[in-house]
Amino acid sequence: MRSSHRLVLIVLALAALAVPSTLAAKPAPNKCAKGAEKSGCKLPVGAEFFKAVKNGSANGVLTLHVIPKGVSVTIQDVWIHCKTYVPLIGDEIGIADHFDGKQRPKVGKTYTISKSESQTDEDGSVSSADSTLTLNFKSAKQLSLKLHHVDATNGQTGCDGSGSWTLKRR
Repeated sequence: MRSSHRLVLIVLALAALAVPSTLAAKPAPNKCAKGAEKSGCKLPVGAEFFKAVKNGSANGVLTLHVIPKGVSVTIQDVWIHCKTYVPLIGDEIGIADHFDGKQRPKVGKTYTISKSESQTDEDGSVSSADSTLTLNFKSAKQLSLKLHHVDATNGQTGCDGSGSWTLKRR
């Protein structure tokens, strides 16, 4: 009887040793792996989204960099269509601006960055510009960027317009 008791103990010991090796063979997938982040994952510092925009004979650029404290967005020589405008200026305006967001973005989330500027010229006229960026991180590789811009001089709207673009991750 004792030998059968030992045999049972040996079989149980071998079975216990085999179970952990089977579990260790299948690691849990990392849903926030760099470059393939899923919804809810923070984008890594250094991630960059880019879009080249053709403006007639000129080229504009939209870039977003994920930085340790949030995002840095640069809009360079990008034209938007004005819904309300002064006829002498025309119905399009070129935008060159920089925005800083204070939140590190997550995939699947939408963020808004607003910026207001005002200045008084030598002749006493007051110019103001208000811009709002809406950043929708549709996936780890695609960003929808919308810009709404209003500028005015002495209270008269020069341009109230917007534009939207899809940026791809580099």
